[in-house]
Amino acid sequence: MAYIVSKQNRFYVVTYDGISVIELGDATSAGPHIVPPIPITADPLEDTSFAEVNVVASGDYAVVRPWGGAELRVVDLRGADTGALTSVALPETPSDVDLAPDGLHAYAVLRDTAALAIVSLPDGAVE
Repeated sequence: MAYIVSKQNRFYVVTYDGISVIELGDATSAGPHIVPPIPITADPLEDTSFAEVNVVASGDYAVVRPWGGAELRVVDLRGADTGALTSVALPETPSDVDLAPDGLHAYAVLRDTAALAIVSLPDGAVE
């Protein structure tokens, strides 16, 4: 897993180790430098190779659907709480997750019960 998402003069590089946020202004003015990844899990031994990661339009946080877990994770990508993880318990393992265009909700498909969990962002309240 490695891909790049571009939003508002930032690149978000998603890898097994986490999400690196690259500010384009810094990258062009400061020269080459290493941007450490923000972890998408609290467990450094967790296999994240099948995790689904979505960055909201504002770039303030990411929503992670870990493989096989009945949860979503909200990862803070900016500000004083960068790297803070919020785990959101769901009634079952979601098969897919999508974000509202405004970044205020995540929609988790609960296939076994033919339901949809609506998660408020960034607080993680399940509606």
